[in-house]
Amino acid sequence: MLLHDLRQRGGDAPRLDEAAARLFADDCAAAADILAGVQRDLAADEVGDGPGRPTGGAPAAP
Repeated sequence: MLLHDLRQRGGDAPRLDEAAARLFADDCAAAADILAGVQRDLAADEVGDGPGRPTGGAPAAP
């Protein structure tokens, strides 16, 4: 919506499109980094070496 508003006010469409594409790519890269971290944490929990689990995979005592 912001991009549309800027175009309506006479913004430079190619530059706005380029900026929007860069922002989208940055957001996708950040989301991929977060997902990779979650996957690493889940994999560590599966083998029992993650947070809250002692080696061996048994749940930690409260």
